[in-house]
Amino acid sequence: MKFSNRLELELFLSEVDQLDLLNQVDETFVPSKELLELFIKRRKPLSGAIKSFRKSQDTKAQWRRNKWSFMRGIKRFSKSTEGKRFHRNLGRFLSTRYFHPTMKSIISLDREDDGKENRHDVQEELNIFDLAEVLKAVTSVKTHLFIELERYFPLQEEVEYAEMLDVVLPALDCIEKKLWLSEKLNNQDLEVLFRLTDKKELIKALSESSQIDYKIIEEYWNEFESTANMEEDVCINLIKYIGEKYGSLGSSKLLE
Repeated sequence: MKFSNRLELELFLSEVDQLDLLNQVDETFVPSKELLELFIKRRKPLSGAIKSFRKSQDTKAQWRRNKWSFMRGIKRFSKSTEGKRFHRNLGRFLSTRYFHPTMKSIISLDREDDGKENRHDVQEELNIFDLAEVLKAVTSVKTHLFIELERYFPLQEEVEYAEMLDVVLPALDCIEKKLWLSEKLNNQDLEVLFRLTDKKELIKALSESSQIDYKIIEEYWNEFESTANMEEDVCINLIKYIGEKYGSLGSSKLLE
């Protein structure tokens, strides 16, 4: 188990009744096997009970409808993986294949009258090298999601992170399969990738692919965040907003 700061260490020691060690150790402290076993024994019933309650019949429908509101764990994940290469690769993939704010027809929506979910077409099939890069990025996301489990979580954050994994891991498996088979990614696929990609890296990729200044995109992005409900699906509306705010480009340049 690893600790990100002293507060996490203090919380851990309090959970295993070892506060007497507080003045003897710092964040590099490595718990013994016995302390880890005691921690797991005490924590598991609590986290399991909370998670079960939140997914009970009374809350299950709400959890399904508003799953993004249960994904606060992504904030922790993004912070711990800042600067990782997969953020750059996913940002490049999204900005050049789906979210390009200036190039007409990069985002192609099949609008269906029967109410089915809109689906997004990649205009060109990925070549084997680009495909390898994005698949490695998706795989790296999953690896780092698991690495984060080695760290200490306060009880509430542990439950939120587990709920996030319940949504994200199956989605990433599905995305990998679709990419390999050259199948379409739908809105929810894109939303997952969007949420998992570091904001700074995505803005940078959008700026490079569209030739719009980084600070302009960042300004429009922050404006959107200040008014939008970030617990709903936002990625397509955000990019549309940037395109419309950029003036003469308009939404027709973004969504066709």
